[in-house]
Amino acid sequence: MKKIKLNHNNTPPNLIPINQELEGVLSSEELDDKRLLELIVKRDDLITAHLDGLDVDAKKAFATAEYDTNQRLTQIAETLFRTSLSKLSGLLRGRKAVEKYK
Repeated sequence: MKKIKLNHNNTPPNLIPINQELEGVLSSEELDDKRLLELIVKRDDLITAHLDGLDVDAKKAFATAEYDTNQRLTQIAETLFRTSLSKLSGLLRGRKAVEKYK
């Protein structure tokens, strides 16, 4: 998987390590789906808390930058889902073929 960049000019300092770990999980050979979910939930909680502390203009700037990042994360998640679904379908077809020849 190609390298993804989750940080932007408005990324708060406490979100940077989470984004870096998330980038690492997403670019690893073997996907750790449990860790991915943990990081996404943690990231969401942190972003929600961060938004609560911003004024209207800063909130808009941050939300605009985060929207692009979330779009990329959504695309990656959809790709991972389709890949998993394809592998599962292949496994089920193979299992049926084996059962057929028993």
